[in-house]
Amino acid sequence: MRDGIMAGSATLCTWPTRPRLAEPTLDQLLAEPMVRQLMRRDGIDETTIRRLVQEIASGKRSADASDY
Repeated sequence: MRDGIMAGSATLCTWPTRPRLAEPTLDQLLAEPMVRQLMRRDGIDETTIRRLVQEIASGKRSADASDY
């Protein structure tokens, strides 16, 4: 075995897996006080952010999305 690779084996490596870090949901992010403060400062509301995220997720881009 050399550098974690066994010659002639279909398994190249058996590195220990790292635990995946859970990413916060959109609801959790939008509930954060710092995010709320930044939204107020920037004059953007939750509805606009949710619409933009939905457009990005669906691959659509509205005419006003180019302003972002």
